[in-house]
Amino acid sequence: MNQESNLRADNLRLLTEEFFVPAARKAGKLARAALKGNADRDLGELLRYHYPGVVTDEETWLRDRFDYLLSFYSILEVAALIGFIEVDRSDPLFRRAKRILAFAPIRKYYVKHYRLALPQLFLKRLRREFDRQEQSDRSVSIFYNFLPLVRVIEQDPEVETFLWFLDGGRRGKYNYKHLAKTFRKPTKFCECLTVDRKHATDLDRSVQGFVKFTQFCVEFDRLLQDSAELPWLQAEMFAYHSYWFVQCSSKLGKKLYEGVAVLNESVAKIYDETADVDAKRVAKDRDRFSKDLRTAMSRLLSGAYARRLLEDLNW
Repeated sequence: MNQESNLRADNLRLLTEEFFVPAARKAGKLARAALKGNADRDLGELLRYHYPGVVTDEETWLRDRFDYLLSFYSILEVAALIGFIEVDRSDPLFRRAKRILAFAPIRKYYVKHYRLALPQLFLKRLRREFDRQEQSDRSVSIFYNFLPLVRVIEQDPEVETFLWFLDGGRRGKYNYKHLAKTFRKPTKFCECLTVDRKHATDLDRSVQGFVKFTQFCVEFDRLLQDSAELPWLQAEMFAYHSYWFVQCSSKLGKKLYEGVAVLNESVAKIYDETADVDAKRVAKDRDRFSKDLRTAMSRLLSGAYARRLLEDLNW
């Protein structure tokens, strides 16, 4: 192996160590058992479309494992696009990925039920049906700036709680309906935002996650704007997070702006009670962030970033 191949192998190892998490490994193990006919679960039933039927709590956790596995394969697709890793089809990791992604119940899950673009592109790449490369002197640095935004969505517990509610989930007695109510109650919103972490409820965590998600949206849009000269990288990075901006757009749109309005009131209230704060500067920063968020959400919810990619998949 030459120096470049060694570097790409190291990159693959690092991505695997961070994003091939235990939940993803368990999904891979279940998928391999199903391929051999030895699984104790019917994956077609487990990975069915969630509406209008009911998905049990146990099934939800099992389905989440497959979401983590598909997220890992999606990261590998973006990395392969820019030459950050080499797709060695003789490597057991890639051989297993090809078999798992082609397995009918799993493929139906990400093609028909939830329409995830990157697992589809990665399977095409593994089958040599798609060989797009988009490398430049900036592509790797952009990818390194993308990874922290992946960590926000995949690893932050408050953001995870907010997204769980957004996606129709429940924690104890709380769900998205309770979160949305705080958007109309500035005092309650402020309490959720400032509660001590060890006393925080799932509702508190969802409010805190909402605030972090708004910051994520602004930073993500800024990164996508900065990668305009690399349209395929731009499209694939957007596709990684597109579920939240496409599948959940009806919840994200109006409700997000309601949340931002009450967030602004809460910030003003917090700073009104704090000494030695430049109120004009705080108001200016708050107004600028609101404007930036509206601009970012307009672009993210439009789906325009993924247009090139979706055309390739004939969507």
